Amino acid sequence: MSGSQEQGWVALVGAGPGDEGLLTVRAAELLGQAGLVVAGAELEPAARRYMSQDAALADPADGAGSARALVQAARDGQLAVRLFPGDPLLNGAVADAAACARAGVRFEIVPGVPPATAVPAYAGIPLASERSGELRIIHAAEASQIAYSPATLVVLGADAAPADLAKMLIAAGWPETTRLAITWDGTTSAQQTVVSALGRIGPDLKAAGVSLANTRGSAIAVVGEAVAARDQLSWFETKPLFGWRVLVPRTKEQAAVVSQRLREYGAVPEEVPTIAVEPPRTPQQMERAVKGLVTGRYQSVRCGSGSRSTAWTPGRSPASRSPPSASRPRRHCSTSASGRTWCPTETSRPRASPRPGRRTMTCSTRSTGCCYRARTSLPRPCWRG
Repeated sequence: MSGSQEQGWVALVGAGPGDEGLLTVRAAELLGQAGLVVAGAELEPAARRYMSQDAALADPADGAGSARALVQAARDGQLAVRLFPGDPLLNGAVADAAACARAGVRFEIVPGVPPATAVPAYAGIPLASERSGELRIIHAAEASQIAYSPATLVVLGADAAPADLAKMLIAAGWPETTRLAITWDGTTSAQQTVVSALGRIGPDLKAAGVSLANTRGSAIAVVGEAVAARDQLSWFETKPLFGWRVLVPRTKEQAAVVSQRLREYGAVPEEVPTIAVEPPRTPQQMERAVKGLVTGRYQSVRCGSGSRSTAWTPGRSPASRSPPSASRPRRHCSTSASGRTWCPTETSRPRASPRPGRRTMTCSTRSTGCCYRARTSLPRPCWRG
């Protein structure tokens, strides 16, 4: 780990606007090498995703996350990473960089994707066009000082009082019909955009059910004719599962792939591992199961997934097993590497009816692809490729 090198240093890293996928490659690399990571509560999930297990995580509000602590960690030979929302130089990294310079400690500044440009992009609003490339970025407190201009205006901190923001712009000479779009929690699964005009922002926010009581994240406003392009360019909030919260009750190993697919469709996966695939705790458990096959307690064993097949037959690859034949019926189902499941074939030998309480299962031929429980007449499909 780079944190163990003799001469340490400090990295001031931008985490981007909120979506962890917008973290830069350099930022992820430094987080993985760091011995100390300083990040606020809102950035803690992104930090833990990339930092090593033996790295320390500190909050900037505590003494362990101060500029003095960063300098001391570097002098101790560690790589200390200070994580900032958005871009570091736009969110207070100048003071930490100056402290490193005064102490003679090497430091690096890793730019991040700024919310001022990323959030409008996720809302489907272009900030520049071929006809006009002028762009102004201000804070909401400066709105009363901005005279009207056909240029696109981006307003940071618009979550405090959107209606008052519109009133200040109108008082500064902006027409009431000027288009306005406000986006809360931009680039995250909780993103919400309301499109209106300066003279109608109050009623439109009420119609959309948006108020200061039910919005907790930051908001960015875009003012100007560029807002009209959102009707055609909106792509993030129109995903098929956008805003859905989906429970993923799978093992930790299996949940990652499913959760990633859900995120691609705009959903919010909630991983709750309700099962775990483990070897038998004692040899007697497996011995009793095998004895049940020999004595007739079980007529067949069906493994419905690759993980369960591995648990029942450790050390054997399902792909190495050949398909069953009529002369050699198989006594269990197995899943091949291609995803096809082979079920036991029926034989001409009649099977005894199960005794009450006996846990049995028989399967039809693999051409039908269905398994039947002995105690019910309803078919249960096998997983097939």
